[in-house]
Amino acid sequence: EQEYYIGRAVAGTILEKYNVYNSAKMQKYLNEICSTIVINSDKPVLYKGYYVAILDTDEVNAFATSGGHILVSRGLLQCAKSEDALAAVLSHEIAHIQLQHSIKAIKSSRATSAILQTAGTAVTLYNNANDKDILSGFDDSISDIISTMVESGYSKQQEFDADSKALSLMAQAGYNPNAMKSMLDLLKEKEKGQTSGFSKTHPSPESREKNLQDQY
Repeated sequence: EQEYYIGRAVAGTILEKYNVYNSAKMQKYLNEICSTIVINSDKPVLYKGYYVAILDTDEVNAFATSGGHILVSRGLLQCAKSEDALAAVLSHEIAHIQLQHSIKAIKSSRATSAILQTAGTAVTLYNNANDKDILSGFDDSISDIISTMVESGYSKQQEFDADSKALSLMAQAGYNPNAMKSMLDLLKEKEKGQTSGFSKTHPSPESREKNLQDQY
């Protein structure tokens, strides 16, 4: 419940920058793939479930919040040439959620304390002047996560761990894990000359491929 409210605030902040691409058919399709992956995983249930939305941008990017919100750009989806490749994209983001990487991005002790105290009462906090310290800590935690996800990116090891877990998630759901390699090959071409999106926040596709070469 705590992770959901933190994640919802993070998703809201990201959606201040990007519009949602309104394609009910594509969104339904992506959520069906997501459901197939998570129901076969060791963490099939979150407080309010997993949910995929499409960001209306050509930028190659994706975000996943602790609340189960998975936001994937149109630009990244256009790199995928098969359903297995789409599953690779979603599995990587699901892995970040299941490994709690966004929660681990929270740095300040005040923010950590706020999470422990809110326990799903985020809405109440905004209406209670006596809880300003907790509310400030809550805002700090959102700031820490956004800074990591959008500016600096997760650590190289966290990205490698997400890739490794993604292969397991794909295999458990019946998707071909080798589609991850195909996707990374496409990203190598797509990212040439780019300084935003995945290029800014992720290790190079080459280093990610090297990390996975013995795991397929």
